Amino acid sequence: MNAVALRYVTGASTHQGQVRDHNEDGWFVSEEGGVWAVADGMGGHEKGEWASSVVVEALGKLQLSGEFEDRCQQIAAALHDANATIQKEAGSSGKQI
Repeated sequence: MNAVALRYVTGASTHQGQVRDHNEDGWFVSEEGGVWAVADGMGGHEKGEWASSVVVEALGKLQLSGEFEDRCQQIAAALHDANATIQKEAGSSGKQI
């Protein structure tokens, strides 16, 4: 069997929707790492834009290594850390983020 090399062509776009006056979504692309993510800003919740940026930044700091399962665990850990940061902020402000 012959191996076939795949080439990714990536694009990203988001829209604030019909209700909001600004876009709180974030996105992350790492073609070389094989990671694509959209962080929904949760319009209507306080600091939705900040929360989506925390997720995108956490993914951007990753230096993925190892096999597929290792990479999945690294991504999951980054997302859990981002979620903990968001939850901590929500707890300290006493408001829903």
